[in-house]
Amino acid sequence: MDESVGWLAQQPMALAVGGHTRTSPRSPRINSWVEIIVWPPTDESVGWLAQQPMALAVGRHTETSPRIHSWERKIQADTRGSSRVGRKNPNTTMQLSQRLNALIQLGQHLSGEDDYLKAVIHRTSYHNPWFTAENQERAIAAIAEQFLAAAALEEWLSRYSIPNETAMKTVGLVMAGNLPLVGFHDVLCVFVAGHKAKIKLSEKDPYLLPYLLKILEKIDPATTAYFEITERLLEMDAVIATGSNNSARYFESYFGKYPNIIRKNRNGVAVLTGNESKDELHELGHDVFRYFGLGCRNVAKLYLPRGYDFVPLLEALHEYRDIILHQKYKNNFDYNFALYILNKVQYQANGCILMIEEPSLHSRIASLHYEFYDSLEAVEVELERHAEAIQCIIAQPNVLKAKTFAFGKSQEPALWDYPDGVDSMAFLLSLN
Repeated sequence: MDESVGWLAQQPMALAVGGHTRTSPRSPRINSWVEIIVWPPTDESVGWLAQQPMALAVGRHTETSPRIHSWERKIQADTRGSSRVGRKNPNTTMQLSQRLNALIQLGQHLSGEDDYLKAVIHRTSYHNPWFTAENQERAIAAIAEQFLAAAALEEWLSRYSIPNETAMKTVGLVMAGNLPLVGFHDVLCVFVAGHKAKIKLSEKDPYLLPYLLKILEKIDPATTAYFEITERLLEMDAVIATGSNNSARYFESYFGKYPNIIRKNRNGVAVLTGNESKDELHELGHDVFRYFGLGCRNVAKLYLPRGYDFVPLLEALHEYRDIILHQKYKNNFDYNFALYILNKVQYQANGCILMIEEPSLHSRIASLHYEFYDSLEAVEVELERHAEAIQCIIAQPNVLKAKTFAFGKSQEPALWDYPDGVDSMAFLLSLN
């Protein structure tokens, strides 16, 4: 069924979808279908069609004969679909080994070919243009390689004592929507801890996670007892909520009565010494540009030694100039460029990024802040002072006493690199 749906969503044809009736489970007669005909197909209709847990039909529409007999019908029915996620299952308890085995199989599935997943990616990119197919595929590959590999899971869980069977608690998850599948790590932690995740999806990313949960259901139907997608978070034992500084105030008020983890705005920073190689500066571009700089781990500010030569850095970042071809990114670049000129703000530019001297850790899209320093000791003090607003630090090895990531690695966290430095797994295990 999944293969046919994925293939179907790619066809440049007129499309029809209809609910299959129980009284005629395989009847192709027209009166057993409710049909929606779209000609020509649009991105929206194709993406929407790929999500429907219904029987599907596709046929080539002829200009000379648009009547019903001009359709060739390919009918396959699966009336269950993804709506089963969150339904009660008689086998509601899975041992830790079973949960881990399901996750490992999910990682293997995501590393292979899946036409239905391609259709979901297509739908998501239409729904949210920031989520390009390339960025979605990158996020999915990172999940498969970094989070769902057997060796990574084993190394991660060796830090904890998790019983095979636990008393299931319900944990509300408020998902962020700045990156594709950005909340998957929280879902993973809740599942591994043996609890049920009650998930409030972001409107910016409503399709990918439900499909991954559907894959888990096919791997092991018992997983359905561990996930529920909902519009309102009620009847919970704990909450993990991710949002902005502004939304965090509301989260704290609304969820304050529950054990909780509430995350606010954070950004990545990079500390340069002027001794970086050309390759290191190029890798820094991944930290700046990946996912259009929308992630909390993206570098938004540079700490530079006084008298720093910008030319090598601007040349290295210019290698990512194709990013300006993305319309929404270009709109932000043009807007900020005009703003800086009108306000007579001094800037450095290379055609795809604007750099201004600014103490704030948070920069606009298509902009990068920098600040000069006189000593690395002063930088250490500054980083410590803003520790609650910094997600990660990029620098050469042994330059700083603080934990740092290598250039190009900010968006490749391990399972134990918890957001905001708060151990989510320890928090979840404490609920028992």
